Amino acid sequence: DVVVPAHGEEHLAGGAIARTTGKVFFTMGGHDYVCSGSTVASANSDVVVTAAHCVKNGTGGWATNWTFVPGYANGKQPYGSFSASRFYVASQWSSKADNDYDVAFVKVNPARQDGAKVPVVDAVGGQGISFGSAPARVTAFGYPADAPYSGDRLYYCSGKVSPDPYHETDDSGLRCAMTAGSSGGRAEPVQPRA
Repeated sequence: DVVVPAHGEEHLAGGAIARTTGKVFFTMGGHDYVCSGSTVASANSDVVVTAAHCVKNGTGGWATNWTFVPGYANGKQPYGSFSASRFYVASQWSSKADNDYDVAFVKVNPARQDGAKVPVVDAVGGQGISFGSAPARVTAFGYPADAPYSGDRLYYCSGKVSPDPYHETDDSGLRCAMTAGSSGGRAEPVQPRA
């Protein structure tokens, strides 16, 4: 097994992960923020998954100017940018800011590419999604933006899954010091080696 430091490593491998994971830009409460997100293989080819706090301030207001940039790297938008059309969050997040439900789905508008309107999943592909599984190890990807990171590149952490040490959720997570901006990024189970 390769041991990845808990502070995160830059993802240099490219491929589907780099294409389908992206940086999210939005405004909430008059302030600009960033998060991460990932495309979802969906029937309409227009769904991005992210953290609910990246689209709605718990019981407060909704984000505006929400834009997803898949494959973002050093200010470049190789596949264009996709603005939000609709947000979907669980009522437990919207009415109680329950951290067990800090997940959102965002329907995004197509982007113009070579004069045509192209849905996000048609442009970059989409990842599978599952709920209720409990993998022993995961790899998490995102765009951390606070020091020592700049938010310009995709990073990842990989390791053992453990219960929330702060007891704020019933979920489990990964010990990883990626900073703000990586919220909403993609996580995938690490398959054991044979």
